[in-house]
Amino acid sequence: MLERGSPAAILIGRWGAALSLVVGAVLIGRVLRNYPYLLPNRLPGLVLHELGRR
Repeated sequence: MLERGSPAAILIGRWGAALSLVVGAVLIGRVLRNYPYLLPNRLPGLVLHELGRR
């Protein structure tokens, strides 16, 4: 049994978190590729970009 705070438990936790982020990013990318209309409106970003140039 792994003890809390042991080097093995920390290593498993880090790899588990990294793997979860990668899997989540891939799934989100596939959904957005199949349904591009789900992307948020780009107008607010454009407005902020233009305001930042001044």
